[in-house]
Amino acid sequence: RNWPAQIAAKAWLEGRFWAAADIQRRYRGVNARRRAGSLRSAAALARGLAAVALWQRAFRNRRGAYEGASRRKRAAAAFASETLLADARREGIRRRKAEEARQRKKDAARVSRQARHVILEDKKRAQTAAKNAAAALWEALVASGAAAAVEVRSARGPRADRVNGLFRADRAAADPPSFSREFGGAFLFVARDDDATNGLPVWVIGDERAKDGREKRGWATSADVQVGLPPRGPWAFNVADGRGGVERQWLDCAAVAIDELRCRDAISAAARAAD
Repeated sequence: RNWPAQIAAKAWLEGRFWAAADIQRRYRGVNARRRAGSLRSAAALARGLAAVALWQRAFRNRRGAYEGASRRKRAAAAFASETLLADARREGIRRRKAEEARQRKKDAARVSRQARHVILEDKKRAQTAAKNAAAALWEALVASGAAAAVEVRSARGPRADRVNGLFRADRAAADPPSFSREFGGAFLFVARDDDATNGLPVWVIGDERAKDGREKRGWATSADVQVGLPPRGPWAFNVADGRGGVERQWLDCAAVAIDELRCRDAISAAARAAD
């Protein structure tokens, strides 16, 4: 590389200035051409490197776009799958809860029917037992003869003539017994439970139709009944006032035993015979 400089230096020392200048001129031209070639090579290399970089960037962009689209597609598919699974899971849970609710409703209805049946059976047994006990008490009262008749006094008002009097026991009715007055068509009886106020039986003084139907309808109605016992002592009765209403009165009731009733009948028969 240094040979042109050496030749120029030698020519200068030998006094050949024109040769040195020519050599230097040619040397500068060669160097310029070399530098220009180097610059062109460097520029080409730079352009090549830039092209490679651009190509790599474009490739990465294309690959990123493709991978991004693929990722988006995979994400959308995963989301759709999760949504479908969640919907299916919720639908399954809803159906299971609905089935459980229907089953609980069926079980509750079955238990309710069973409980209602048990309650009705218990109520029926209790009613039967109470009715049997009441029948036994009424039969014992009739059999004892302690209430062969019931005498009612102290009634006031326009219906007093139908309420006051001696009511004799009717032997044909013992559960509960009924009492009839010898004259006047009045009867003392116990009304049916389903016709009585608050589900309780009551003593009623009424006509024959009310007595046969055990209806709570008549000229006087008591407030309550003691099963197995006739009304005795002061007894609260609602007595008809003749104007469509009733008046609460305390009637004096007395049970007449069979022996006393026979004595009264004997005395009455003797009096009628004497007359």
